[in-house]
Amino acid sequence: MDKTAALLKARGGLTPEKAEELAVSLADVMAESWGGSMIYFPKGIWNGGALTCFQLADRDWNIYRDHNGRNHKELCERHAISSAHLYRIVAACRRHLASARQAKPAPV
Repeated sequence: MDKTAALLKARGGLTPEKAEELAVSLADVMAESWGGSMIYFPKGIWNGGALTCFQLADRDWNIYRDHNGRNHKELCERHAISSAHLYRIVAACRRHLASARQAKPAPV
């Protein structure tokens, strides 16, 4: 809530009172919508306020290629991701490769 209020003041040009009022409202809506849920915010590559999906795809394959089972800490630091996210990326790449190998060729 405090970070939201600070952002609304700094970038939104709102008075401190109005910024705090909106920040409280936003926190209430988030609590109502997602209260009790585990929410994950990716550390990924941010570009103009939006996660860049195309860069993520390349990044994910680079992570998979570079992962050797012993260098997860180095890869997490290099790509600014959590260990859990690194393992999800590796698993997703493995699933994709396995499904590609199992795909049958189209009849001719």
